[in-house]
Amino acid sequence: RCCGRKRGRGGAPVLNVLAIMSSSGLVGNAISDEEKKWMDQIEAAAKAEGLTVDNRYMLASFAIVAKGDVSKAIKRIKNWNTICDTHRVKDVTEEQATAWIKGTMPELFYATGRDDEGRTGNGIRQGKIQPKKVESAEDVRMFVRVLGDNLRANACTLEEVRRGSFFMGDMSEMKWENFSFKLQKKIAGVIQDGYPIKLKRIILVNPPSFFFALLKLLALVMKKKIIDRIKPIQMSEVPTLLTDPNSIPAHMGGGMTQDFYEKRANQLKIWRASVAELEGGGGPRASTVSM
Repeated sequence: RCCGRKRGRGGAPVLNVLAIMSSSGLVGNAISDEEKKWMDQIEAAAKAEGLTVDNRYMLASFAIVAKGDVSKAIKRIKNWNTICDTHRVKDVTEEQATAWIKGTMPELFYATGRDDEGRTGNGIRQGKIQPKKVESAEDVRMFVRVLGDNLRANACTLEEVRRGSFFMGDMSEMKWENFSFKLQKKIAGVIQDGYPIKLKRIILVNPPSFFFALLKLLALVMKKKIIDRIKPIQMSEVPTLLTDPNSIPAHMGGGMTQDFYEKRANQLKIWRASVAELEGGGGPRASTVSM
């Protein structure tokens, strides 16, 4: 946790990534004067409660997602810290968690491009979820780490944080055995009140016959505003929400052929560069940029 400023491993390559981003106009880490005030207020409130924030980039993300509401930001910081501490998420690396999810639930995730409003997203095949393989403490730790890395990838610059993200679920092969209320509760806790990200849209493709029964269960653990953002569609309707053909996943007839983990690895490089950029500008002390 935050106790002193250190250089992240691979600092030079990370900054090289940032230089490439800058030359291509992809950097979106400018912070307004108003946002800086939000950060100062939230940092002071966090210190008063003995809370730590991993780095200046995360502090800015909490401030932006909460729109300067100190109490909302502190609630998220508490929840995220609790999730990480309870499951000892930082005991495992990105590489370890990635190897685990690839071996445990192959083909679970797929890459998508941006939606019609320019948001980044993640794709998941609900029919590939195996809740029975996420029951031990170690498995939950790995799963939460993977989920955190996916969210970091979607929120790899502050501009992406502001714009928000979407989630696309392919439910074509989903059965009841692919759903776990306990696991869904953990996922909801991370997304809606934990990690600093704006989930603006949930696209569910080819929902099963039991979808409305499933929706009632989701409503027990998800806020109404999140439930209201769920949009069930048929496969043929995907182009209405992902208007660029190259953003549509290949298995849905589009041109997005990039491997999910390759795309995420590139986004996480940008995330680490963003952390390094904001750390270089001062602010809260961070222990590492490797998360």
